[in-house]
Amino acid sequence: MNRFPTYVLLLALGVGLAGSRARADETNDSDNRDVRLTRVEGTVYVHLLGQPDGQFAPAEANAALEEGDEIRTGQDGTAEVAMDGESVIEVQPGSDFTVGSLAPAHTEFHLGLGALIAKLKSLLPSQQMRFDTPTAVAAVRGTELGLSQEENQPGHVGVFDEGHVAVSGVNGGGEVTVGPGQETELREGAAPALPHPLRALSARRARMDNVRGRAAQVGRGWRRRTPAEHRALRTRMRGKATVPAASMKNMRPSLRQNDVGRPAGSVPRQRPGPGMRGANGGPRRGGPAVRRAALRGRRPTGLNARQTPAKAGPAARRRGPIRRRPQKAAPAEKKTAK
Repeated sequence: MNRFPTYVLLLALGVGLAGSRARADETNDSDNRDVRLTRVEGTVYVHLLGQPDGQFAPAEANAALEEGDEIRTGQDGTAEVAMDGESVIEVQPGSDFTVGSLAPAHTEFHLGLGALIAKLKSLLPSQQMRFDTPTAVAAVRGTELGLSQEENQPGHVGVFDEGHVAVSGVNGGGEVTVGPGQETELREGAAPALPHPLRALSARRARMDNVRGRAAQVGRGWRRRTPAEHRALRTRMRGKATVPAASMKNMRPSLRQNDVGRPAGSVPRQRPGPGMRGANGGPRRGGPAVRRAALRGRRPTGLNARQTPAKAGPAARRRGPIRRRPQKAAPAEKKTAK
């Protein structure tokens, strides 16, 4: 019996399956969102995760962004960040913007200073997205969002024409829902104010019209990059000359510091890195949760062994407090009479 044709057929099928599997791995190397810097105008710098702390390189369009990357815009600068070809975030001049978690189940961004405007596509029921500032936590599910946070000023979270945003203070003190044409004001350590018509963010409505149009344009021809293309773009960015934050041009003084958007005396902000998410998509210790704890002005748990002792459990409470036996004093030496 001639088994040669059968052997050749099986070998061809094996090669074909391996090739298709390799192509699938190449185009689906990560389940994270595909986030890119799609437009750069004026002075814009970027710090890639893994680079020396406080070192920034001039940004360029089409750069691939990952968790932990930080963008700073000069007084004349604007950066456009696109996500999955469906959502657009415009970082306004004089701003500090950090990419947090890019897991679809828990996507997170941080605005340390300045302002942003975003046109965000509606999420699936299993997905979450939030924007943090030093004063606010904004949970969105698809909306036209506006955020602003100036130095020593209250923050503002608003919605332009579509969607709703659940807003709470960084200390969790109360939550309000902001609807179309509304905004709320937040002060450090306080609950958000009741929603009211757009005032602080009303001047940015014209930019929202531009972002809305850009969101429709960016999606045309969007293709998820292969891992090789992604790595090549990251290598290109890492090869650019960097400058310390203090030497960046056209920056407001506070953006020339290493850490931006932290209350005085709080723990330094730690940027999340790859693999810092839990199995359910939420942040692990050392990622965005640490940063949120730092913004609240308290020490994050799980960083070292020297922590406040845990509360006693039910068994310990039943036993009651530990009573220590008093130690007997050593007998005094008797003095002999002379």
